Amino acid sequence: MTAVIDTSAALMAGLIIVPAVLALGMDLQGGPALMFEIIPRVFARMPGGAIVGAAFFSGIFVVALLSLIASYDIMVTTCDRILRWRRGLTLLLIAAVQIALAVPAYLVKDYIAKSDMIWGSTMQTFGAGIAVVAVAWYIGRSVALQEMRKASRLPVPTWIFYWIRYVLPAAIIVILVYGWLA
Repeated sequence: MTAVIDTSAALMAGLIIVPAVLALGMDLQGGPALMFEIIPRVFARMPGGAIVGAAFFSGIFVVALLSLIASYDIMVTTCDRILRWRRGLTLLLIAAVQIALAVPAYLVKDYIAKSDMIWGSTMQTFGAGIAVVAVAWYIGRSVALQEMRKASRLPVPTWIFYWIRYVLPAAIIVILVYGWLA
């Protein structure tokens, strides 16, 4: 359900932002800044756009905040279980590190685009690669197939394990290299 909702939201955003970019004569290669350049222009041109824009960006803020809370919870819980740190102290330490890491975004003009290249494009692909390697090379065929069959209503063929073991890592490497070179 999460994948369907996330994909639907991304598709709707693309169906809104791409035509708006083209209508305003801007370059589609603008990256993450498009939302903060294009959407305000669209809202400025529509009746009641200030109210709709405020609601839209408030919604974006809430989504970002919920995402932050979820990511903090994972880090805090991990530090609590493994290092036996207290939750409040861990939360303050993580917040302080995040604030310190956010300072360059205010000082370097293209920091967000460069950071997105490193942490968004590269690390998400790298993380997918680690997950594939963990499933295919360390869990083993019988356990991986058993878990997939438990989670699926449809029959899971044995060849899918070899797809995960060989084809997916190769595809992830190609995507990672292409992302760096493009």
